[in-house]
Amino acid sequence: MSHTKKVMKIKLYEKWANVYDENLKIPSYQELINNVISEVDPKDNERILDVGIGTGIISLEILHKADCNLIGIDISPDMVQSLLKKCKTLGKTIDVQIGSVLNLDSKVDNLDKIVASLALHHLSGTEKYEALQMLYNRLNNNGKIIIAELDVKDENSVDRLKKLIEIKSFSAIEAYGYAGSKLAEFELEMLLKIFKKDGEYPIGKNVWCDLLNKACFKDVNVVYENKNTGYFIVSASK
Repeated sequence: MSHTKKVMKIKLYEKWANVYDENLKIPSYQELINNVISEVDPKDNERILDVGIGTGIISLEILHKADCNLIGIDISPDMVQSLLKKCKTLGKTIDVQIGSVLNLDSKVDNLDKIVASLALHHLSGTEKYEALQMLYNRLNNNGKIIIAELDVKDENSVDRLKKLIEIKSFSAIEAYGYAGSKLAEFELEMLLKIFKKDGEYPIGKNVWCDLLNKACFKDVNVVYENKNTGYFIVSASK
């Protein structure tokens, strides 16, 4: 990701950091999170990395279920600030790094599990594969990666535009009904950014599976998908 696009991405999430947790009011988003947590299936003393930790929606739920060693990374200082405030209130500890997953601290290794929810599509082109290779090397043997993403093909076509309009219109209407106009606006802004490939580069679930296999992961499986929102979850192990 170029420096200019990185700055634009940070500014985008600076804009939305204060309302991002409102997503939990949206049934399809809550369903996605529930399925991610179920797939992570955290156990006490596990070392878990949350890529794109944001405001901690997933990590704090993991810590509610098990006494894990949680590490997070996120490009947005504002999202991380919101997370750290919640950690202080709840008496939880998460080791958080601000930056791109591509610059993950070398000390973050010996991981039992990695979760990346709606985070890796911000990486462009070969960066996705580069990230998967690096994350594979940080996992312990038999460690597991769980990726939640949007199933949108990386191509310029009428079909791609139709699917984008379908899934983001559904999400915007659902957001408006359950959480108000601010999150509906967020979903529509995402539609335009994905269409223009402006810092948002989702790819199809089958392409993610191919990349995971190419990066030497095994047991690659799509374990959840929602046709209305385009959300899916793929898991794999080392």
